[in-house]
Amino acid sequence: MQERQVESILSASKAALAQGGKVDLAGLGFWKAVAAVKRHPEWRERYGGRIAAIDRAAFERGVRLRVPLSLGVAALVAGTVGGLGAVVASLFAPRPWKSLFLLGGTGTLLVATHGLTHYIVGRAFGIRFTSVFLGGKLLIEPGLKIDYESYLQVPPRRRAWMHASGAIK
Repeated sequence: MQERQVESILSASKAALAQGGKVDLAGLGFWKAVAAVKRHPEWRERYGGRIAAIDRAAFERGVRLRVPLSLGVAALVAGTVGGLGAVVASLFAPRPWKSLFLLGGTGTLLVATHGLTHYIVGRAFGIRFTSVFLGGKLLIEPGLKIDYESYLQVPPRRRAWMHASGAIK
């Protein structure tokens, strides 16, 4: 993709978002332009802010269940501590509570540590995040919204580690 195509796609994406209504960024070629910018380090600084603004506007339009980053990370930490507490409590609880504490604690740990690990690894590598949101089919899976400008400035290998960290934890 040529630089002028990236420019055109970003302009069209911004204009479509400004008009309101549902916007298909993929259909406009936005994500192909983002992929092209990722492949050209000299373009990352030039287009990073615009890409981040478009991505953030589309995210905020499409995701209503979100909280500020500090509150969301605090909730993930609390979930991790609570899940650990439930697992430990299962060691001392009578039946049938033992099984319920173990299952509940394990499930809570899986959900809370997934996003928390992305956050810790991402921040260690220089990736910033803007908010925590609830997504998934049942709207109970917490996710972290990446600040795309900082994301583009991080080398590809580090971005990959951030993405993989949630599964590896």
